[in-house]
Amino acid sequence: MKRSSAATQLKILSVLVLAFVMVPAATALAEISYDREISTTGQTLNGDINDKVLITPTGEATDGGAEVKIHGGGLVTVQGEWNFAGQNNFLGGFGTEGTLNIDGGTAVTSHALIFNGCVYEGVEGASKINISAGTFRFHNAYANQPYTRVYVNQTGGFMDGGGTFAVGHGGTEKTGVQAEYLISGGQLKVSDLRVGNRGANLTSANRGSGLFEINGLWTVSGVTKTIEVVNALTLFDTLAFNFAAGGVTAIDAGSLVLGTTTAAAPTIKLGFLDGLTADDIGEGTYDLIRLSNAWTGCLDDIAFDAPTGWTLKMNGDNTAIQAVIPEPSTMALLSLGGIMVLSRRRRK
Repeated sequence: MKRSSAATQLKILSVLVLAFVMVPAATALAEISYDREISTTGQTLNGDINDKVLITPTGEATDGGAEVKIHGGGLVTVQGEWNFAGQNNFLGGFGTEGTLNIDGGTAVTSHALIFNGCVYEGVEGASKINISAGTFRFHNAYANQPYTRVYVNQTGGFMDGGGTFAVGHGGTEKTGVQAEYLISGGQLKVSDLRVGNRGANLTSANRGSGLFEINGLWTVSGVTKTIEVVNALTLFDTLAFNFAAGGVTAIDAGSLVLGTTTAAAPTIKLGFLDGLTADDIGEGTYDLIRLSNAWTGCLDDIAFDAPTGWTLKMNGDNTAIQAVIPEPSTMALLSLGGIMVLSRRRRK
């Protein structure tokens, strides 16, 4: 009887766990009160979008050849199909927010996606992309105004970029841009990825910040390169890897280029997911960046921020930057050594 009861409880628990796991990352999107829905084919969605629009799984829309500007607190959630490839498109505005959610559908633009969610007259705007499922195909993406705020959160789906995704400003120097791309699931493929802001006149005071952060370890069925940069990964600011117990997802890139301006601070930062400690990460050597072309740079030119005892190294043919994680006992001895040194200094 106890076995039957335990089995029943286990079955109920499994169903509950499955139900929790199967709730899509877009649950919060379901709580949005939408102003309008597109649920049929042959629709047009373009111009100034400052309300909340849902393209349902049965909905299909195009831009009709006109610009798309999501700003003024507007957002578009794509569960169906949206082709806004006709013109350059803008996300966010001066002192306002603009949000694009990819939630199981497909959104396509072959022109630039320009982030304009900036601080304006003391009011902070933002450009936001959330992708939990589905596909977003784009060309170039970059911040276009000083003090723009860019936030990308990918928990699933496919971000497919044929050009450059600049986690920072574009080709024209803009001060104070803050940009971050957080990825914890799904697939990302871009021709080029630039992390941080460049520019000869940028200083530590005005250059803003750029962060590309990988959270955890995951795979995508049928995909060998989960995060792929076909050509150059250019690092001006911070590339962060937060380890799960089994490791962390690596970046596969054609080549690695470090920022060369006086304002650049190329950094690799290592840590672990919330709820874990350094002791939960197994000792070993883990790939962080795998390269098609051997890197001719020097690790000493990269700032390194990591738990005590963790180190960076290149593999034998300079085609991978790796993290070396010592066994917990070694880290404990290193920490103890640091404590002893401090103790001796205090006695002196």
